[in-house]
Amino acid sequence: MPRLFTGIPVPLSAASALLHPVPDTAGVRPVVPGNLHLTLHFLGDVEPDQAALLADSLADLTVPQVRLQLNHGGVFGQAAASGVFWIGPQPQDSLQALHQLHQQQRRILQLLGLRCEDRAWHPHITVARFKAIQPDTVQQFLDASRSVSESIDVDCSILWESRPGMQQSEYQVYREYRGGTKRQHA
Repeated sequence: MPRLFTGIPVPLSAASALLHPVPDTAGVRPVVPGNLHLTLHFLGDVEPDQAALLADSLADLTVPQVRLQLNHGGVFGQAAASGVFWIGPQPQDSLQALHQLHQQQRRILQLLGLRCEDRAWHPHITVARFKAIQPDTVQQFLDASRSVSESIDVDCSILWESRPGMQQSEYQVYREYRGGTKRQHA
């Protein structure tokens, strides 16, 4: 059963700038550059027939072509436990277009009876995961993330399958969507 999520890919050319603020310290695992993305929806395990139906349904949506300015960092979780470091986009008109895509996808998920998260959507790119770190490591990331100033052009969304890897999950493109068109990947 595929474990799926939808999102916006981050070009490899932006990875270095986005990963730069991540502290090189015990307990912090940076995300592999090729796995950087902005999640729209995490679905979890989906039956294969439902996955195929979802993939076809998402093709009806138009992906906005916008530029996102990524310029601030944040943290989800607690230093003493576990969490993630993230870099996020500044509020702007292009972010509104992504909110609309998020809502359109949510309606499709609901119509198909698939899982939707209840919490509010906070657009971000996870750049590292951590477990049991010192509070000063969190502050180090937050301070360093203030210098991030990267833009990415959004021109597609992807339905990804997440597969277990040796140290991190590996993401396989299930379908790619550009302006309402789809391309299937093996």
